[in-house]
Amino acid sequence: MANVRIAYSGDLGFAIVDSEVRSVFEQAVERLKTAIGHVECAYPAVGNTEGLLDTLVALETDRAGLKAMTAEQGVELDGWIGSILERTWTGDQFTAAIMERKRIANLTADFMSDFDFLLTPTTATAAFPIDTYGPDKIAGQMVPPSSWVPFSALANFTGLPAASVPIGFTQDGRPIGLQIMGRHLDDKGVLSLSAIVEELFAQSGWSTLSV
Repeated sequence: MANVRIAYSGDLGFAIVDSEVRSVFEQAVERLKTAIGHVECAYPAVGNTEGLLDTLVALETDRAGLKAMTAEQGVELDGWIGSILERTWTGDQFTAAIMERKRIANLTADFMSDFDFLLTPTTATAAFPIDTYGPDKIAGQMVPPSSWVPFSALANFTGLPAASVPIGFTQDGRPIGLQIMGRHLDDKGVLSLSAIVEELFAQSGWSTLSV
């Protein structure tokens, strides 16, 4: 991939990221700089999107239907999804979320006019217990349940194509991924760069990459 412009960020300027995830990501970026060429530290300054994610999920979820289904099945939803069902939402909150999503989409589109790809960690932390909706802490700090998905949330808010490629493991064997986000409708470009990254780390022993 000649003359591509690649940006990267380990936190998008706001995310709390696990130290092992950050370290493996930074090592991967350095390896990519050597293999691919110029990779620049830059990101769209969208700000903290935590509250926006909650509101948009509430807006686009059949909350009444989900409540009825859980009651019928005798299931109790807690954690992040439970909090979204329990909270009272207003039309003004939903309108504000729609406008904020548009702001983020426009800002990111402007940023991506200067870059072909944006690289981030896939998630802010490695896998957590299956019976939870998200970790209580990341990097020693208390966080809301959905704080582990700030990077995939950006792709979802903007509708830009994105893929995750494995680049290493934590010390206890949990996988760590690299998210590749591309320009509008450039699914082919994202897949092409993903194949290059996958081959690079397969050849260089990505399974041994760790802190």
